[in-house]
Amino acid sequence: MREARKCNKCLPAAELLLKQVRAGHSRSQAEDAFRARFSSDRIKSIDVSDSPSRGSSSAPVTIVEWADFECPHCRHAAPVFDKLVDDHPGKVRFVYKFYPLQAHVHGESAARAAVAATKQGKFWEMHHTLFEHQDALEPRDIEKYAKDVGLDLPSGRPTGSPRPPPTG
Repeated sequence: MREARKCNKCLPAAELLLKQVRAGHSRSQAEDAFRARFSSDRIKSIDVSDSPSRGSSSAPVTIVEWADFECPHCRHAAPVFDKLVDDHPGKVRFVYKFYPLQAHVHGESAARAAVAATKQGKFWEMHHTLFEHQDALEPRDIEKYAKDVGLDLPSGRPTGSPRPPPTG
C-alpha cells in the first residue's frame, strides 16, 4: 500500500486482511481467507459454447448466470444483466445457463420452452417473455408465449414435451 502500486487487487487485498485482523483471526486464518479470495488456482473454466449469450465473445468480463424462469430473484436480476451488457458494449458478455429448481413447479417446462426458442434463434425473446409473465407459466401459457415470439411449434405436442419415440 505504501508503494502506491497501480494494482487493482492491492486495495481489496489490504482491506480483506485488515478485516481479518480486526475480527481477531489468526495469521493462518487471514492467509487462508486471502488465498481463498485472491489465489489464481481458484479460477475455473465454464463451458459456455452452447449457452445463450449477449455481448461480445471477446469481452474481458463474462458473467454466467444459472437461473430458473420461475425464480423471483432471477427475474429481478435479468434487467440488471441486460443493462450491464447494453451500457458496456464490447466489455461485458452475459451467458445464461438453465437451472430449473425442483421447488418451482413450472421451472422445467419454462426451461424446455426456452431451449426450443434457443434452437430457433429466439432465446432472448422467450427469456424476456417468460420472466415478464412469471406468474402465468402453465403449459397453455407457455405455448401461447412460444407462438407470440414466433416459434415454430409442432402440432399436437405441448411446448417442452419430449418427442414421442418413432414407431415402426
